[in-house]
Amino acid sequence: QESTFAIQYSSTSPIPYFTMMGNVSSNQADAKKATSDLIGMIDGILKDPSGPKIPYVKKTEGDFTHYTLDLTKLDSGYQGPELEKISVVLGVSQQGLLIFSNYPGIENVGTQTGIAGDADFAVFKDEFETPVTQVVYFNARNLWAYMDNLLSWVDRISIGENGIPLADYRDYYTVLNVIYAWKDLFLVTRGTADYMTGTGTLTVDGKNHENYEAF
Repeated sequence: QESTFAIQYSSTSPIPYFTMMGNVSSNQADAKKATSDLIGMIDGILKDPSGPKIPYVKKTEGDFTHYTLDLTKLDSGYQGPELEKISVVLGVSQQGLLIFSNYPGIENVGTQTGIAGDADFAVFKDEFETPVTQVVYFNARNLWAYMDNLLSWVDRISIGENGIPLADYRDYYTVLNVIYAWKDLFLVTRGTADYMTGTGTLTVDGKNHENYEAF
């Protein structure tokens, strides 16, 4: 069965986009039952009086169940970066795709384009001229951009002793000076149930991250 898991950096939120998707076209009945069970479990967590109090709205549209969680009103003593509303969708499409994601509109076929159009990923398109078993792609620059924004959010809402120590910033920038040139990683495996081979490419360029002195 084909499946994928992706995490995407969002420049507007400390919560990244995540998507889990699987091809269940050969056994949609069991997939829909498993989805229904998961929805029941989510409902139980959200309604549990002993759990965190999170205002939410639940609605069903076609084959998908949507949850909108208002994390700005999270009542649990949370002291981390400022949060916002998050929408999560769960269901099995008519095309036989099991989807669980917080990416906007992912249940629409037109949104399910993956990263095929991403310029960095497109560099490796020749690898798909022969069948592959598994693909892993990691864009390190997106991770560092996310970390920069996360640190900015934490610093903005922190006061006095609750702020991030300057020594931690210094360590962070020191590490980035060494590894920021590692742009992205592409791994691909090919094989059968009896054997498997794998190859990988680490792209390195000459770019540098902002240094500690600039911070």
